[in-house]
Amino acid sequence: MALGSLMRRLQEKVIQFKIPVQDFFVDYDRHKLGAISVPQFRRGMNFAFGDAYVRESITAEEMSLLEQVYAREMLDGAHFVDWKQFCKDINAAMYTPHLEVQPETTPTPLVPSLGHERVQLSPPEEARVQEVLSQMRERFRIRSVYVKAPFTDFARSSNSPMIVDRITRQQFVQGLSRLGIEPTAEDLELLFRKYDDAGEGAVNYVAFATDVDATETFSSRERFPVSPVAKTSFYGGFREPKVHEELLRSM
Repeated sequence: MALGSLMRRLQEKVIQFKIPVQDFFVDYDRHKLGAISVPQFRRGMNFAFGDAYVRESITAEEMSLLEQVYAREMLDGAHFVDWKQFCKDINAAMYTPHLEVQPETTPTPLVPSLGHERVQLSPPEEARVQEVLSQMRERFRIRSVYVKAPFTDFARSSNSPMIVDRITRQQFVQGLSRLGIEPTAEDLELLFRKYDDAGEGAVNYVAFATDVDATETFSSRERFPVSPVAKTSFYGGFREPKVHEELLRSM
């Protein structure tokens, strides 16, 4: 079992969800020892990466591996877990250590792989999906519709499953309805399968919006390339444009 791949997965989740991982352990360390018991470490990991939001599935073998790597024997012979070193290694993805003594070091932060690989359907199914997307793309272009808006509203709803960039199938159908699109049951099933890239039954609305909206420029998801926007540019106080590029050019 590779420790490196496990740590990489956890680091990507920390960056993607902006998890202050140390906050889930520090309260257990009442005596400021830098170490906590194994049950406390497991509870902290469950709160930080569990199914409630992050949904990072850590197996029993992977948990045991972490406990072995960060094991720390106390004076009384008890075996604790060095949570401070664990958090330090996790946060190394975001912060380059020892810059105070090596100021000329070039930081090399981890670039997370947000999202999943695109789903490839069978050639006939893929052809039909592209035909449906092409029709939608032309309709949205003519009507100057901002495609992602209704889906974003659903994603932020209290009834949403709160999965990054994803909504339920029912929310996807309702979002299409708001945009004046009502595909057939067969086409909907193909779209569900095409954009369920995580295999969880949810729809990646960011990937969908990028595929059908040529003016989608501020997704910030590198897996779905869009027109580059200079990071030094500001739009009404925002670093990323909140309206279509065509409207920005006309202003």
